[in-house]
Amino acid sequence: MTFEKLGLKEELVENLYGLGFEYPTEVQQKAIPEILKGKDVVCRSETGSGKTFAFGLPIVQKIDAETTHVNALIVCPTRELVMQVADELKKVATDKEVRVCAVFGGSTIQRQIESLKKCPHIVVGTTGRLMDLIDRKALKIEDADFVVLDEADEMLDMGFRPDIEKILYHTKGDRQTLLFSATISDEVKELANEYQHNAKVIEIGTANKAINKINQYYIFANKKYKKEALSELFYSDVYGKTIVFVNTRQYAEDLEYFLNKSSVACSALHGDLRQNSRKRILQNFRDGKIDILIATDVASRGLDIKEVKYVINYDLPHELEYYVHRIGRTARAGESGTVINIITSLEQLSYMREIEKATNATILSFDTDSENLKQYFVDTKKLAKTTNRFTKSKNYERDFDKDYSKRSDKKPRAKAQNQNVKTQKPKANQQKPNNNNKQNRQEAPKHKSIFLGKFDERENKLLERIESISEEEKKHNKKSISKKLNKVNASQRKNKPKNKKKTPQQKKLWYSKFIKK
Repeated sequence: MTFEKLGLKEELVENLYGLGFEYPTEVQQKAIPEILKGKDVVCRSETGSGKTFAFGLPIVQKIDAETTHVNALIVCPTRELVMQVADELKKVATDKEVRVCAVFGGSTIQRQIESLKKCPHIVVGTTGRLMDLIDRKALKIEDADFVVLDEADEMLDMGFRPDIEKILYHTKGDRQTLLFSATISDEVKELANEYQHNAKVIEIGTANKAINKINQYYIFANKKYKKEALSELFYSDVYGKTIVFVNTRQYAEDLEYFLNKSSVACSALHGDLRQNSRKRILQNFRDGKIDILIATDVASRGLDIKEVKYVINYDLPHELEYYVHRIGRTARAGESGTVINIITSLEQLSYMREIEKATNATILSFDTDSENLKQYFVDTKKLAKTTNRFTKSKNYERDFDKDYSKRSDKKPRAKAQNQNVKTQKPKANQQKPNNNNKQNRQEAPKHKSIFLGKFDERENKLLERIESISEEEKKHNKKSISKKLNKVNASQRKNKPKNKKKTPQQKKLWYSKFIKK
């Protein structure tokens, strides 16, 4: 089928031929006629299938270039996708004099307001910047005939549904709403039922069809030498355009510094970069000046970069959908690709098995001939044996005792304090110990004073005086002993210093003596 049979005008068809497009893709063949009829569309198609031209060509054809208001609004989740969609539409809309404007965060808003004053026909932007411009009354979309939600499931996953609903609230009711995405989730269906009218559902191929064209492998590396394993991978087995995905900005910057220090040229792409630097890095990667791009999930969706041979997941994503979006950067437009996952624990290995079941794919162990790379590998069988013996065993104490009994340097295990120990009963012929015998008794400990300092000395003196009394006096003259003890206590009381406070008169006398001196 050709573009003429889809109902496109000759101006657009000639422009497409000049750009090198001879035949429409499957999604373009099914979506363009329905959009030209004025129907709402919900389209699911794999990445790299030509969704941008599927909604862009009929919108450009139906726009009247003489109008001065916004005719079409295209909402995208990321800045990179906004720039990509705007660039593709500008190539097609130049001959028809249809103006396209891109608005997104990370760039000065005053320039974007000035470009909106030139009355563009198509506005492409992110949700946050569109809401900001609407609140400032710099963007008016009340007369927009088309609203396109590109990568709708991604925007809903990122929590942009309230912003999407506010944007749709500012548009008119008889608009034409188009939803394009790689997957159709339940939230996308709810959004379509609420804001679309008798939408035409178009599904191209089976879900995750591109995964069948991707060879997936994993490397179980030592966690301490994970960076070294990645750098050695580029020297031994990976050649060509490669995207390395990490989970955080800090990991991207650290990995960029380490690889460049290891003589592996690369650049990091994350959300905190300025728009000029992001654009420069992507352009260098597309032109082949840089073969390795370290990116966060901000670049895992919507970017159309050709000839990406490898995708390396340095960090596994937390959700399955992000894994599908990441590996979708390779094997685009019918080509094949390779994915390598670097894992460091048995938990990540089990999570990867769940990914296999969910995607109906097989992830094999990566084989290499490089001995330098193999030195960073971990034997999963040995690791599983050591962990399963203790951590995963139901009879933990029994297995521990078995392993402990085999050790040569074992020591007797201490009994618990609360353990009930049974006393051994004496045998019939065995004699019981005589507790009444004075020889078996232990002597009572001598008196030890608990007092310190002067009180300790006084008490010791008292004890010495008491011991000086003869035994005869103790037996016959108990009264004399008590009298002597009372005398000793009375003498100590008299000798004890008394800390009395001085009266005000005594203080005056003391001060007066001091002044006279």
